[in-house]
Amino acid sequence: MHIAGYRINVDALLARLIYPWRYRALAALFGLLLLSGLGSGLIPPFWQGRTELTITAIPGASVLVDGRTWPRPIYAGAHQILATLPDGRRSWADVALHASEALTLTLPAGLPTPRERPIPPAAPGMHVEQVWWADGAWRVRSVQDLPAAPPDSHRASAEPTPLPQSGQTIAISAHNVERLATLDAYGGLADQVHVGSQLYEALYHPNTQSGYGDQSVGAISVRGWASTPSTFPISMPLALVRFAPDGASLLWAETIANEGEQIYLAQQGAERMPVVAVPGHITRLSWRPDSSAVVLHSIAGNRLTLTLVRLEPSIIAAVIADLPATHYAGALVPLTWDEAGLLWVAPDTAGVSSLWNAPLTSLIPERQQPIDARALTRLSNGTLRVLQIQGDSVVIGRYQGALFIGETVVPNVPAAPDLAGIWQENDVLLQAGNQAWLLDMDAEE
Repeated sequence: MHIAGYRINVDALLARLIYPWRYRALAALFGLLLLSGLGSGLIPPFWQGRTELTITAIPGASVLVDGRTWPRPIYAGAHQILATLPDGRRSWADVALHASEALTLTLPAGLPTPRERPIPPAAPGMHVEQVWWADGAWRVRSVQDLPAAPPDSHRASAEPTPLPQSGQTIAISAHNVERLATLDAYGGLADQVHVGSQLYEALYHPNTQSGYGDQSVGAISVRGWASTPSTFPISMPLALVRFAPDGASLLWAETIANEGEQIYLAQQGAERMPVVAVPGHITRLSWRPDSSAVVLHSIAGNRLTLTLVRLEPSIIAAVIADLPATHYAGALVPLTWDEAGLLWVAPDTAGVSSLWNAPLTSLIPERQQPIDARALTRLSNGTLRVLQIQGDSVVIGRYQGALFIGETVVPNVPAAPDLAGIWQENDVLLQAGNQAWLLDMDAEE
């Protein structure tokens, strides 16, 4: 190359420039290749030590570990495992393995995406206050929205806070939606349940007498137990009336002077029996399916108390949990029943979300293991299936020991801090704030 009369040898110039740096250039190139190999997984982290990983999946599923096909050598560290079936169902797990550790992982088939049904309020201008399972259907109680409070500068200090109007209750079953006019006509101080073709009803009748010294405030009449209604007097203002699932027992709550409620039990052919006094106001009852036990959810201030009551073979009650009420929408605490007793999820003394159980033989709560769950159920094979929040997603999966295995994602339910739910066979009820959803799950196991 000639420039301004000078001849420049480009090859010689490049050689003089590159020659002193060839070792550095080769070292840099080697380092880039090494980092690229480590980042892509082509070079395994052999210095961390080998582990033994055995994966069992449904026939026909393709298994990937850290995005690469399985099987292959696995070393210690964090790994992502994914099994996918041809129909799109998948299951996954995040595992942290240590050197010389052996892990056998069984991945289920996964679940189809559940169908979500938002539960609407009974009428415009209302919101869902509570949803519970009774008489083979989901009962939804809606109450009137409170009117917006005017600014303090435009409101007299003595003006009372507006109170919500009486609510409306509907029953949502698989094939029908029905207005429960009887419950609403009695202001919620009534209940009804069908057992076969037999209808049991409990109705509150206020006392119309005002004679001097009369301490009675009314009575509860029960229809269906005998040819004539059974009547049980009450001595304090009535707060709640609920039948057991089999209709053979009736519980009700009477307000007592020290800001609590006294629970009474009535059964056919027997007098009413006091069971237990609970703090605050009872907002929910969770019955065992065979009617042999019930959990009372009561709120006093900002505390939610769970009281477990066993009705058979003898009546005994005990407080099993004291929780922050603001963490549970609709006083819904993730719980389920098993053969031994009650399982629920709540923080331990260190604030770690944990699984607890209370056997019906002793009613003494015992901590089992740390888990995170907003709803849970026990499958027929003994596996614990849960709904939990992972980041911004609501996920359904199961536990294998202490390891969570994801099975499906719920796409349209927000991961609200107070999201909580209950499982009823193939339905999952979820509630957050004043919103509620039903998830339809395919039958499995």
